[in-house]
Amino acid sequence: MSLEAYSDELAKLYTSTQGGVVRVQERDEAGNLTFQGSGILWKQKGLVITVSYPFQNPERLEVIHGEDTPAIPKVRGWDNRYNLAVLEVPHFSSWDRWSDLGNVSPGTLVFSLGYRDFRLGMVARTQEVRENPWGGVVKPWIEVDGTLGPHTEGGALVSTKGAFLGIVSSHPGPYGQVLGYGQLENLVQSIIMKGTVNPGYLGLRSSPGKAEGVAGLVVTQVEVGSPAEAVGIVLGDTLLSIGGRELHQPRHLFVALRSMTEGEETTVELIRAGERRSLKVVLGRRTK
Repeated sequence: MSLEAYSDELAKLYTSTQGGVVRVQERDEAGNLTFQGSGILWKQKGLVITVSYPFQNPERLEVIHGEDTPAIPKVRGWDNRYNLAVLEVPHFSSWDRWSDLGNVSPGTLVFSLGYRDFRLGMVARTQEVRENPWGGVVKPWIEVDGTLGPHTEGGALVSTKGAFLGIVSSHPGPYGQVLGYGQLENLVQSIIMKGTVNPGYLGLRSSPGKAEGVAGLVVTQVEVGSPAEAVGIVLGDTLLSIGGRELHQPRHLFVALRSMTEGEETTVELIRAGERRSLKVVLGRRTK
């Protein structure tokens, strides 16, 4: 294929897919733009999916489709474990050209599509499952060898046939994250049904330590009114695990709680005065 023919094919692909993405932007109190990225029309009319991490003032979001004037969306909710937000603009159309990531493998050519931004990449690595730094379990995990511009943030990963495979983000680094269509279906539906998904909250501070020769986290502070206090966790307890996850560093507890949600019941294994104990705790929501 000649370069001219290749260029023509890319132009056709861009033209046929650009209608599925929108610009998402946020302004501060003075009206200055603080974020400009992209979003994707969901398969349900009036819904847009985008990234959640950049937003400081969700009530000041604007969404632009094509050459239309900015629309003020209703925020249906978000799940920061997956860097995913769902917005609603009732007059926006739906987008039905979605496909699963199942056929993607290393070497597959893909494109990152944002609002007026289109970049070529290649799948460098795939993994059946991987936990991101925020506690989200991404299935499957793929890494794309390519660049993401600021306007592709929250845009679509597109196949050479023009199918939308998922939503892309440059966070977490260094390879960013792709949430595939199969997982998006469940996450978007959960946000629509429940609203914002809040990570689990236990309400304590800890530092690495040992009890009876077993590594864990020694409780150094228990917040008043917290789930930890309610279930009877006290200073000096050594936490061994939560929800089956071993705890050796404070970050392990942070990630474990981020993978759980407000209202979820889980089990904390600990040692107190040489005795192993198992406590059932219902996680709360951080309010400050």
